[in-house]
Amino acid sequence: SRTLAASLLGIAVVETLLSIYQWFEYLQLRRGNVPACNVNETINCGTVWTSSLAVTLNNILGVPVAALGLVWGLGAVVVTWMLFDRLRKGQDTANFGTATRLFALAGVIAVVVFAGESLRVKAICITCLITYALTLTFAVLAWKVSSRPLMAKGAELKGGLGWSIAAALGAYILALVVANMNGTATAKKS
Repeated sequence: SRTLAASLLGIAVVETLLSIYQWFEYLQLRRGNVPACNVNETINCGTVWTSSLAVTLNNILGVPVAALGLVWGLGAVVVTWMLFDRLRKGQDTANFGTATRLFALAGVIAVVVFAGESLRVKAICITCLITYALTLTFAVLAWKVSSRPLMAKGAELKGGLGWSIAAALGAYILALVVANMNGTATAKKS
């Protein structure tokens, strides 16, 4: 379990770094530059990042879609670090195992939504595909990290949900502050 928890932590860190890169590329696009991930009309992260869904989410949440990857990644880092640390110390992992699984579930839902949007706009975002692969790998490992039942109940569910919300909210507030500092709090319509 400690090895799986360390693997989950590693995936979350890589996803966090990738989302920072994606946000940087999005900033380049906002400045009128061509992102490195724009190869042609089909392989074009800019088309995905400026789709109607991406613009709507950006305007509602105040952060670009790339920042949502950062929110997920940082939140996943927090809960998997706590899971790993508790495993290392031989402490109860129920809340953090549940929180890790909840992040995994949220990630799978996000992959379905954003992959669907990519298909709708008929564009492929290479860095998004890597994000999807990392997120789905995280999800597979998250279900194996604990011998507990797949669906937590009672106090374990409450604790896991509480930690998930706290980690995601903290990461979201950080992303929101950064978005307001660099002018990506609202999206330009394409």
